[in-house]
Amino acid sequence: SASSDKPDIYLIVLDAHGRADILQEKYGYDSSGFLQELNDMGFYVAECSQSNYASTNLSITSLLQMDYFPPEQNNTAKLPPLKESAVLRTLDAHGYTVITFENRTGGHFDLQEDIKLAHNQLAFGELNLTGGLNEFEKIMLHTSATRFLLDTEIIPAFTADTLTRFEDYEHYQQTRFILSKLQEVPELKSPKFVLVHLLVPHSPFIFTPEGDFRYPEDTSRNGYRDNVAFIDRSIVSSIHAILDRSDQPPVILLMGDHGPPPGRFATQADRLKILNAFYVRDDMQQELYDSISPVNSFRLILNEYFGMNYPLLEDASYSAYKLKQLGDASVMENTCIPASQ
Repeated sequence: SASSDKPDIYLIVLDAHGRADILQEKYGYDSSGFLQELNDMGFYVAECSQSNYASTNLSITSLLQMDYFPPEQNNTAKLPPLKESAVLRTLDAHGYTVITFENRTGGHFDLQEDIKLAHNQLAFGELNLTGGLNEFEKIMLHTSATRFLLDTEIIPAFTADTLTRFEDYEHYQQTRFILSKLQEVPELKSPKFVLVHLLVPHSPFIFTPEGDFRYPEDTSRNGYRDNVAFIDRSIVSSIHAILDRSDQPPVILLMGDHGPPPGRFATQADRLKILNAFYVRDDMQQELYDSISPVNSFRLILNEYFGMNYPLLEDASYSAYKLKQLGDASVMENTCIPASQ
């Protein structure tokens, strides 16, 4: 492990992890113990944080670009590559190694990383059977020759239910692999930027609070709540290991890219209320505030650790899921009052 005067930076995204007040109000889940553990480790928890956008793609891109999307960008065919974001360009200039983990997402989340840690990688034609079904693959399953295989069961036991169970179990194993392997990452050469995108507590809701595999998933209110309970307990263990095994104090940004899905149990506004916690040195903690949103996270980090001078932007939240919705996106006000007040 090489020494460096620059800290290792961990961006840990818990997909769809909501804010404490929403978890309590809408799901009957008390996260105070989890938040207290973070506080005890030295984290600052922004009690009133909201995501800037309602979807993963827009939220993570805005986070790493450290900026909002202009409304006219809704005519743009695709989002700018994350590798070309302001944060990644800065870290590359300072010699950072980029490390990611394989998960069920793909496409836009290609950072052209130096190291990708993967549990497994298999393929069946155009279908990545171990990476989770994306929208194209789901269409393929139901409109192509694969649909014929499922319907006729020419291949014994190859049914839609069997495939779904296989996919869910692979996601389960992949998540457990990431949580375990993350504890070994501090031993890799520094300085490094580690992006950990955990698709939990996001659906499928296949985790029990104790971390056992559940199939079929629990689509009731309890399903999301159990996924939250599992990841809260598990990520604390991984973070303890990171802190214990790091040669110098790292920077850790632990956040939800958005909150729980709107529908039977939560609203569109609830989806923007997120977990947002920072492990940074004391000087930067003085600059943090309860309503900070992700668009300002790396502005403060780069100012504090790299001597830059980014001004903070106004914290705003928009209902947009996709680029084409930017021009018509509703502005979601933040009416949260910190518990400390």
